[in-house]
Amino acid sequence: PAQEEKKGSRFIADQMTRMANNVAFIKKMQYEPQKPGDVILITGVGAAFPFIRVHSLLDAMQPHFSDVPVVVMYPGTFDGHYVRLFDILNPNPYYRAFNVV
Repeated sequence: PAQEEKKGSRFIADQMTRMANNVAFIKKMQYEPQKPGDVILITGVGAAFPFIRVHSLLDAMQPHFSDVPVVVMYPGTFDGHYVRLFDILNPNPYYRAFNVV
């Protein structure tokens, strides 16, 4: 809070975005060997918004985890075509998404 008061919210947001990026998360997530039956479960996307956007993270993960299913615990709705974060943001098309519940 003191740093935000001193430097401003935009400065703090820029610093967070620079540190918490897709490359940093993918480096933390990578492992070998990837085995049949592995699944990646991603939680906390609501808390990471707007620093990490799910659609861009999933796109960046594709080359590294192409054979591993990814399940995202998404705080919003999916209508079969679009996902809406928090049910308030504009829908974002993610063609590989589907409901598991």
